[in-house]
Amino acid sequence: MQPWEAPATWRALGNRLRDEDIDLSDVLASVGSAVRGRTKPGTLDRLVMSFPISDRVGGVPDRRHWLAITNLSLADKTHTVKGFRPTERNRRRFDTQLAGSSRPLAWARTASWASDSLRRRGRASERLRDKRVLLIGAGSLGSSVAELLVRMGVSKIHILDGDSLDAGNLSRHVLSMSSVGKAKAPALADWLNSLAPDADASGARALFPPTSAEETRTVQGCDLILDCTGDDDVLRALADVSWNGEKIFVSLGMTWGCQGLMAFAASESSFPVEDALSRFIGLQGPRLNIDDAAVDGIGCWSPVFPGTAEDVRLWASVALGFIRDMVEKPRRTGVLFERVTDGSIKRTESE
Repeated sequence: MQPWEAPATWRALGNRLRDEDIDLSDVLASVGSAVRGRTKPGTLDRLVMSFPISDRVGGVPDRRHWLAITNLSLADKTHTVKGFRPTERNRRRFDTQLAGSSRPLAWARTASWASDSLRRRGRASERLRDKRVLLIGAGSLGSSVAELLVRMGVSKIHILDGDSLDAGNLSRHVLSMSSVGKAKAPALADWLNSLAPDADASGARALFPPTSAEETRTVQGCDLILDCTGDDDVLRALADVSWNGEKIFVSLGMTWGCQGLMAFAASESSFPVEDALSRFIGLQGPRLNIDDAAVDGIGCWSPVFPGTAEDVRLWASVALGFIRDMVEKPRRTGVLFERVTDGSIKRTESE
């Protein structure tokens, strides 16, 4: 019964679409002709349609709902019917006849992949979701923070890192064995894009600051500048870049042994490097103890930063809370987060 029952046949669908001034026979003929005109052979086996809907009954339509039929059968380049010449004109005629046939429709189950539908369980604020993020440093902390951002709806992320993924990185990094030997930034971007249909991550194997004009324009177009390198030289480079407007800067670094997280933020048109360095010095965490350090393998002499994946995930979550706060209430501040013996997190702000 109209309008509470979906059309069951191609003829019923054609009649329903005619009420919306859509000629199904013309649509099928045009699509079939276009497919047959392709250089590469191919066929279509489904018809996808959409219509505007609102989030609530009676509301203003703000999205589209999609329906799919999986038994679309159009004439291909070799299609012939006894008694008819094998011409394009006749094949268009065969396609139009489908719209008036009594063949049943095979409806497919569909679901909305709109950003808000996918994140009903939780997402970032609109202000954070709208930011274009520049991530400098795609190590264990940077990659974990990037994952959280994408899962919460921050879709536009550009990543800079000059290193490749080593097998030893797998103990804490979000990437897998398939990325070992690959440049971290592009590999991380590919992985982030696999997490959500609206993710739009890109990455370049490059150090900061960028050297090409194109990369510089990309960097300058970002709104939220996120440094996860723990490198003072990067902080100085941030101050040297002409940002062409106010940006939200956030610099993050884990303390020795992943016992804490140091964070600095500012919302300004240039990065206040001297203040950032001063605050980081004033917020010193535990001192480096070389006896606690390990090496990558037998014969290696360079110590590696100790800490587990559990530690990195903890500080990535704390870092995301800090980022959200800085986006909602931009200001210049420095904070040391430390884990205490009872498992709680102690927060110390810089003077």
